[in-house]
Amino acid sequence: MEITLTTIPNAGYEFDRWEVISGGVTVTDNKFIMPNENVTVKVYFKQNVGIVETRHATSLQVYPNPTKGVLHIVSAGAGAETGAGAGAGATHALPLQIYDIYGREMVNCQLSIVNSIDVSHLANGLYFLKIENKTVKIIKE
Repeated sequence: MEITLTTIPNAGYEFDRWEVISGGVTVTDNKFIMPNENVTVKVYFKQNVGIVETRHATSLQVYPNPTKGVLHIVSAGAGAETGAGAGAGATHALPLQIYDIYGREMVNCQLSIVNSIDVSHLANGLYFLKIENKTVKIIKE
């Protein structure tokens, strides 16, 4: 009699392999032929470490930090061709805000591939630069 092994891994895991503990069978394509004795098979899972692709993933670099005046901001998510105009070289600009420690918006602009922002008009202190769901602490000296 042919036996088919099946398993359903929990979320975040995927099937790795079968290990025959007893019974002297060989599992091929999740199947084996049942002998006249008991068979014990162990299943192994591994954590799913696949890459989740995000359309507007943002890798954010802000420098120099601390700064005395000009911040250079590089975002991998900005500038990608998107939407109906993608074939015509349209780019996706990301909204950028800078907040003080009290939550007051001090700067509001659009970020392209690389931007430099003059923050010399801000008082010395700690600020929060936000682009989409990423927030970076910046220090103005």
